[in-house]
Amino acid sequence: MSDAVGPEREVSHPSPHRERVSGVRLLLALILAPLAWLAQLQTSYFFASEACFPSDYQRSGGAVTGLWLVLLLVNLGCMTVGALGATLAYSAWRRTSGEKKGDKHTLLEVGEGRTRFAALSALIISFIFFVAIFAEAAALFILGNCAPGTWF
Repeated sequence: MSDAVGPEREVSHPSPHRERVSGVRLLLALILAPLAWLAQLQTSYFFASEACFPSDYQRSGGAVTGLWLVLLLVNLGCMTVGALGATLAYSAWRRTSGEKKGDKHTLLEVGEGRTRFAALSALIISFIFFVAIFAEAAALFILGNCAPGTWF
């Protein structure tokens, strides 16, 4: 007798715990940390590029006063948003912990447990982008300033 799925074998939904985590919450878990990193990158460039522009080519009125504090606040805000995304992902991952029986290899081969897979993906993505946010924030303390007098 073959192992093929036939009318005698009942097939369940591939994501039985989908009602435990809302789609909006799962989407936020997936995109919050990458968006926080993008916001950090763009705002840091916006504020620091003026201070670090070569003095031979002075562009506009000058650098932002208290630039280091502004960049620190931007970095802390982005870290908070990234941590929120990781928290949402972890919560979704825990809520769907018993979605399907079997280990990770079984779930990957069969293609079941989609909500848990999406939550785990969001957790991994959030962790990677939180590390990127932290690394860029560490540059504030490691690198020197470009325009003396504009940092503090």
